[in-house]
Amino acid sequence: MKKGIYAGAVIFSLITIIFFGVIAGKRIYSLVGGPSAADGQSFEQTEGEYIAYDVAYPVASFVEEYYSGDPDRARKIAYLTFDEERQAVLKVVVSDSKKSRFDHLMRAVNRTPELKESWGDRQANEERPIVVKGSLLPIVDSDDIREMEAALAGPDSASSKEIHAAAMAQAEWYMIEDNSIEGISVANLWICAVAIGINILIFLISLLLMISKKDSAGENSYSSEVDRFFARQKSWLDPWCAQGRLRRMQSIVVSLLVCVAALVGIGIMVDYPLSYVLTCHLPMGVCMGEAAVGFSLLMGFAFNPDKIIGNYRKALERTLPSPEERERMARELLATESQWSVLEKGKNRFTYGLAGENYWLIFSESGRLAVVDSRRIEKIQSEEVSGQVWSGKVRMNYVHYDIQVAYRNFPGEKRNNVCFSFNAESAAGHFMSLIRQRLGERAAGIIQ
Repeated sequence: MKKGIYAGAVIFSLITIIFFGVIAGKRIYSLVGGPSAADGQSFEQTEGEYIAYDVAYPVASFVEEYYSGDPDRARKIAYLTFDEERQAVLKVVVSDSKKSRFDHLMRAVNRTPELKESWGDRQANEERPIVVKGSLLPIVDSDDIREMEAALAGPDSASSKEIHAAAMAQAEWYMIEDNSIEGISVANLWICAVAIGINILIFLISLLLMISKKDSAGENSYSSEVDRFFARQKSWLDPWCAQGRLRRMQSIVVSLLVCVAALVGIGIMVDYPLSYVLTCHLPMGVCMGEAAVGFSLLMGFAFNPDKIIGNYRKALERTLPSPEERERMARELLATESQWSVLEKGKNRFTYGLAGENYWLIFSESGRLAVVDSRRIEKIQSEEVSGQVWSGKVRMNYVHYDIQVAYRNFPGEKRNNVCFSFNAESAAGHFMSLIRQRLGERAAGIIQ
């Protein structure tokens, strides 16, 4: 079962790594390496590269993209900036949140010489270039080129005749979108990188766990009767834990799919571009789903038989501090046949009672272990306990059957009373019949 879980994690993480690796591709390497300087190179030489560009002379602007479903609200603004070094016009696309900065720069650089002189030192500060970082991409769509030409010739353009002539003479048009590498935003690339990194870690851990081998100790290698006794309990504990882990895995798969479907669904509902959904909503859904998986796996420790038995050991050591007495108890219960046991199993809990000649043990799913020394019993009482509890806004009924054991104290000894319970009346009744048989004639004076 565990190997299957690890194999599933390996396959899923590998698919995720490949998928986002294909989508993000070399863009992540460009992102990690940082933008290169474009000084001293032509646009043709830096085409396709992730660069840092100083916008120094914007002369015209227009809305590049509106929010979906809202034609009056701009999402991206395009600025046409003149590059004096290259004698060409470059299209720079920025988010609407940066509009005021670029508009201010465009007003400052296009003032008349007289106004510039009157502004003095403040003019130099306002003409400071704005750095944008993104991939330099060619513009091949003729409609986009005509839109830029119209903006340069429009009434709101600050383009001069020289700039317009240079624009009309340039053979190739280029654009750069701020915080975008080859059409994918830097933020989304970081999300993809995080998703890839998390899944690389999951892949390596799951692969190591899948190929690792646990040495299983043979029956003759146990160092004590207590070890042998607890190892025998796996015959009934392992199947219950396996069923619990299966249900846990089903819930894990569902939670992962729900997270992915919810995030992708939101992206589709608001009509985001497919590339945005695949590089933002999908990896976020995968990471959130894997976080839910991690939480579910931590909760799944309740179905770890080794951990449960480890808790039984600690409980036994607290109840019976003497190693000799623990060994004596283990020898007796190892010799006890299965007809002296009662196993009550549920989806999320179990109670297993084993009635030896002198010692009775009652195991529960939480790792609690009740130990009864029948030679010291003064009285036994059983009762039905019922009531109601609130689970969120739902009121739920409960019922269980408690068995309370009170000790009589021998000189110099003190034993606390013991209480344990069964959910089903039939299981509680069965165990009571077993302890009646163990007590024999004493049962009439002890069981009340």
